[in-house]
Amino acid sequence: MKKWLIGIAAAIVLGIGTGGFIWWNQSAVTTVVTTDQEESRAVLGSQEKLFTWKTEHFITRAPSSLRVVSSNEVAQGMTTGQYLLGSTLLRRDDQLGVTVGTLGTMQLEELSAIKLRRLQSDVYAVSTRPFAPASALVFTKADTYETAVYWAQGSNYAAVVVSGSSVHKADLESTLEAVVTNWQWK
Repeated sequence: MKKWLIGIAAAIVLGIGTGGFIWWNQSAVTTVVTTDQEESRAVLGSQEKLFTWKTEHFITRAPSSLRVVSSNEVAQGMTTGQYLLGSTLLRRDDQLGVTVGTLGTMQLEELSAIKLRRLQSDVYAVSTRPFAPASALVFTKADTYETAVYWAQGSNYAAVVVSGSSVHKADLESTLEAVVTNWQWK
């Protein structure tokens, strides 16, 4: 009788543990209010909705699984706007960062963020993306997942950076592509 009770208790603990593990690792879903300007596209076998993201400086489209965490449009030096978007999914720390500004008399390669990435060649690799503008500079960080696309148009520049877990690399690349390919300066 005692062995039988120990077996039942072990089965219950194992069941609760397995259920908790499954619950913890599944994607949580947050409902996002959307507009009729959305479009769907296939992302890893699912339908990812894009929303129109408008700022003082640009218009683009981004996955509806992101939300604006912070927005700063107070000009500071060359920078005229800084934005951070984060995942609406619980337990995901993937991010999209955007910085826009004016170059003045500088060249894109003279931006401090680009100089840093070039100097730390052991951390950042120069890369390419087929969706990036022809003159864009692309850097990928290997130890965690991060890809940054920098480009200029006239005297304006943009830096779009995605970062997060390498497990979500395909989602992050898809996000980067959506933002860069739909980009329009105001």
